[in-house]
Amino acid sequence: MTAPGEWTVAQHFAIWIGLFTTLSGLIGLAINPDFAIGDDATAEAFIGVDWNGWHGVAAISVGVPGLAMAWFPGLAIPYLVYRAVTDAAVGVWAALDDQPLGVLFLPTNGDVVRRGATAATAVALSKRSGAAAARSLSNASGGS
Repeated sequence: MTAPGEWTVAQHFAIWIGLFTTLSGLIGLAINPDFAIGDDATAEAFIGVDWNGWHGVAAISVGVPGLAMAWFPGLAIPYLVYRAVTDAAVGVWAALDDQPLGVLFLPTNGDVVRRGATAATAVALSKRSGAAAARSLSNASGGS
């Protein structure tokens, strides 16, 4: 575990995206705590994203691990890769289906846009942090 003053770019992004995801999930859950499924599923918009109870719980369960993994430089990059893959996949799924799994109800494109932006940022920062870590290891081992 590293002190926040010594964190990598990946660790900083992991804590911020974890915090944003967790807080937005909590607020989304408070705005619409409905856990209806199928045609009964409802949605309430918040920060351009459609929320119901299922979406709130899913956001919390994805965000909280980022809060923990950010403290460990070896886990921050895998968390960002995980976020890039899952956010991209769910973004594509949401673009193709306005009711994924029959429980989420996403009648707008807000979720698609946010997930695409999160995935792209996670890829860029994990690549940047991975390259910096490789340089650091090479310098520490006396490599060129």
